[in-house]
Amino acid sequence: MNKQNASLSNSIESILIDDWYVVTDLESLYKKGRHRTWLFDVPIYIKYKAKCLSVIREDSNVKLPFEEVYGY
Repeated sequence: MNKQNASLSNSIESILIDDWYVVTDLESLYKKGRHRTWLFDVPIYIKYKAKCLSVIREDSNVKLPFEEVYGY
């Protein structure tokens, strides 16, 4: 587990943290501008503004690492 991913949760096994999970599709996000969801019981939101994406922990406002793959 890298240091950035540690900000998601310390109680989750590293093999799960370092995997890839779909949280929204980019087409919907581009239309709405924001998407709220949960990942490992952690509230997160994905924000699209000025051609920039951010994934943020809602409870602490910590930016999380993310990856855009296959339109998700």
